[in-house]
Amino acid sequence: MCGFLLDSFEVSKRDGRKSHIIALNLHGQVVIIELPAGDPTKAHVYLGPSVTDDRLPVTLSFADVDHDGRPDLVIHVGETNMVLFNNGHDDQFHAPSQP
Repeated sequence: MCGFLLDSFEVSKRDGRKSHIIALNLHGQVVIIELPAGDPTKAHVYLGPSVTDDRLPVTLSFADVDHDGRPDLVIHVGETNMVLFNNGHDDQFHAPSQP
């Protein structure tokens, strides 16, 4: 299992408070865990891409991919990238096909 911890990254989705983000490669399934404002009772779990090598490290970045003024979550693992969008309507990131 490979993992990457990105601690106290400012994602300011709604209230401007920092979230703790953890990214893991669990036997080839990328899993992202967000603790909004560091509160584990409000945790969100996101599934990232599946990869063939469970030794590949997962890294994260935040960029306004859709140019709406809100930071989106970009997942990088090997040659694979995936974006989860910040729609600003709730406290979660969403895959492109979700509202």
